[in-house]
Amino acid sequence: MEPETKEVNPIVKKINETKQKYAEKMQELQQLEARRNALIGEMLKLEGMIEALLSLNGDKNEKK
Repeated sequence: MEPETKEVNPIVKKINETKQKYAEKMQELQQLEARRNALIGEMLKLEGMIEALLSLNGDKNEKK
């Protein structure tokens, strides 16, 4: 019987490293998507404010 070695097969090691990098990139992607969605929400709020201000300005112009 051969003695057991704790050495990890280089292919398995490379696969594990790749899996780890993939997991890190997926987490980074999720963070970027969350940030993107937050920015879209802010943009929509600002767009609503601009439309409200423009409509108020339009009301003032109509009264003149």
